[in-house]
Amino acid sequence: MKIKILLFVLWCFFGLAQAHEISFSHIKLELNQPSQIQLEMPVKDLARQLGNISPEQLLQAQNLAKLEPQIQTLLQNRLVLEVAGQALTFTDFKFQAMPSRKEIQATWQLAPIQESFLVRVNLFPDNLLHKTFLDVYEQNNLEQQLIFDANKTESTIQTSQQSVWQVIWNFLLEGIHHIFIGPDHILFIVGLLLLGGNLWQLLKIVSAFTLAHSITLALATLQILNPPANLIEPIIAASIVFVGVHSLFKHKHDVRTMLAFGFGFIHGFGFAGALLEMELPRAALGWSLLAFNGGVEIGQMCIVLLVAPLLAWLRRSDPKNAALTIRVASLAVIAAGAYWFVERVVGA
Repeated sequence: MKIKILLFVLWCFFGLAQAHEISFSHIKLELNQPSQIQLEMPVKDLARQLGNISPEQLLQAQNLAKLEPQIQTLLQNRLVLEVAGQALTFTDFKFQAMPSRKEIQATWQLAPIQESFLVRVNLFPDNLLHKTFLDVYEQNNLEQQLIFDANKTESTIQTSQQSVWQVIWNFLLEGIHHIFIGPDHILFIVGLLLLGGNLWQLLKIVSAFTLAHSITLALATLQILNPPANLIEPIIAASIVFVGVHSLFKHKHDVRTMLAFGFGFIHGFGFAGALLEMELPRAALGWSLLAFNGGVEIGQMCIVLLVAPLLAWLRRSDPKNAALTIRVASLAVIAAGAYWFVERVVGA
C-alpha cells in the first residue's frame, strides 16, 4: 500500500512535468506626459488566443499587420487601467515582432496619470501558469513592481514610491511559488534525502545546496555569468538521474553534501531563469534577488520537513519494506530525470 501511494505521488510529478508550461509577459508603464505602455508577450500564448495561426506565422510582419485590430481589442479587454472608476483610453497602438525572443511587442499612449489607479490584467486566462510582470516608472525612475497571475488579476497603484517591504513580499512569494511548480528541483531534493540520515547530516546537505545555488542565482541575475538554458536544463535533469542512482546503493562515506554543493551551482542557474524573465533594471535587482532566493529556500525547507519525517517513519514502522520502498522511489527519480533529460535535449 505504501509503495502504491508513493507511485501515485510520483505519477503526479510526471503529470506536472508535462503540464508545466510557465510563460511570462512584461509591461513597462511610464507615468510621464503623456503616459505610455510597452508590453512584451510570448507569441505562443498570443497565437493560441487568436486561433487559426501558428506562432511562426504571427511573427511574420504581414500577418501581424492584418491581425492588429484583433490584437488591439484583445489587449483593451484584458489589460485595463481605471482612474476613479473610469477606464483609460488607449491610443496610437504600434506592434513589432521580435523573432529572436519569440515575442510580440506592443506600445501605446494613454492620458497622463497623476493619482491612484486600478490595474486589471488577465492576458492569457487559458494558461494558468502565465505571469505578467508590471514595472511602473515615474520620471524614468522605477517606482513599483507587481506580479499578476491566475490568482491575482488586479491591484491598486499609488503614484508614489513602493516600499522596500512590498518588493520583498512580492518576490518572496514568487520564489516559494517557483519551487512548487518545478518538479525537477523537488525531485532532486527528494533524491538527496532518500538515504536518510540524522538532523545534522540533512542540515549540511540542504545548507550546501542553498549556498551553491545562491551564488549562481546572484551571478546569473546580475548578468555576471549566465549559461544558456538549453545547456543548463539538461544538466539539471542529469543531476536528478545521478542522485537517483546514488540512492540505490549503500556507501561507506556520505558524499551527498558534496553532491548537493556541486549540483547546486547548476540548479542556481535554473532558478535564475525565472527571475531573469522579469527583466528588472539593475538598480532594482538587489532586494528582488534576496527576496526571491529567500522564497526558494522557504519552499525547499517545506519539502525537506515533509519528506524527511516521512522517510524516517517508513524506516521505523516497517523496516523490511522500507528498503524496497526507497529502491522503488530511487528508480522513479531516475526515470523522471531520464525523461526530462531526453525531452530537454531533443527540444533544445
